[in-house]
Amino acid sequence: PPSYIRLLKLEMANNHEKGIVGGGGKPPLSMGMSLGNNNSGGQALGGPPSGGSVFGIYEISEYTSVDLIQDEEFNFYCKFVEINNFFKGRNGKRERTNFLQQKVSESGEGHQDVVLGLFYGILADPENSNQLCQYLTMIVRDNFKFLIEAMITLIGARYQKFFLRTRRQLLWLLERVFPLNPDMSIQVLALILRYVENGKMSGFNLDPLQRVMHLMQMNIEFILTQKYYSTLFFFKLLRLVDEHSRSDQDGLRDMEISLVVKIWKEHSKSCMTIGRDLIRLLREVSGVA
Repeated sequence: PPSYIRLLKLEMANNHEKGIVGGGGKPPLSMGMSLGNNNSGGQALGGPPSGGSVFGIYEISEYTSVDLIQDEEFNFYCKFVEINNFFKGRNGKRERTNFLQQKVSESGEGHQDVVLGLFYGILADPENSNQLCQYLTMIVRDNFKFLIEAMITLIGARYQKFFLRTRRQLLWLLERVFPLNPDMSIQVLALILRYVENGKMSGFNLDPLQRVMHLMQMNIEFILTQKYYSTLFFFKLLRLVDEHSRSDQDGLRDMEISLVVKIWKEHSKSCMTIGRDLIRLLREVSGVA
C-alpha cells in the first residue's frame, strides 16, 4: 500500500544513515535525520539537522506529506549518505579524492551519482561546503551541465519549501559555478528570481534577493549579452524597485536601480516590447531618483 511504501522510504533513509545495507525493524519515529552522528570512529562530513525534515534542505513536517517525496529527490540524499559513509575514518584528502574519481571513472552513471551526492551535501551541510565544492570541482567532467540540470529540477520542485540556509547555499554554489558555465547558470538565476515574492519584506525573502542582486552585479557583462534574459530581469527588477521605494530597503533598491539602468541602456528596444505593463510600472517609479 502507498502508506507502507512511504514508511518504508523513511526506514530506508534511516538505514542509509546508519550504514546498514539491509532493511528490517520498525519505521523511524522521527522524520529528522542527522548524518553527523556516528559511533564507528573517524570524522564524517556532518549533515542536516534533525527535526521536521527528511532531507535537511526543505520542510516536511507530517507523515501525510511524505508522498511529496519524489524518487529523484530521495536519490540526492542516498548518494550523499554513500559518500559520507566512505569518508568516516578517512580524513586524508587524497584518499577521499581517489575514491570519488574512481566512482566517476566507472561510468557516466557514477559521475552523476557523485555530483548528486556532493550537491546535496553542499545544500545540507554549510560547514563543509567549501570542502565539498573542492571535491566537486575536481571530479566534474561535463562543465557542470548535469549539476545545473539537477539545480533547475530541484528548484522547480521545491524552492518555496527550502529552508533559508538552503537558499543561501544554493546561491553560494551558483556564484562559483556561474563563471564556469554562464550559458546554463543564467537559467538558474532566472528561476530563482522568479520565486522572489513581490510584497514580502521578511528576511526569508530579502536575504536571497540581496544575494541574487550581488550575483547579477558580478556577472552583468554576460547578462547584457543575453537579450531575452535581460528583458526578463528588467521587468522583474523594476517591479521590485517600485515596492522597495516604499520601504526602508534603500540599499537593495539602489542595487536594483543600478541593474535596471544598465539593462535599459543596452536593451531599451527589447524592454519596450513588454507593452502596457511597462508603461504602468514606469509611471509608478517615475518619482524614484
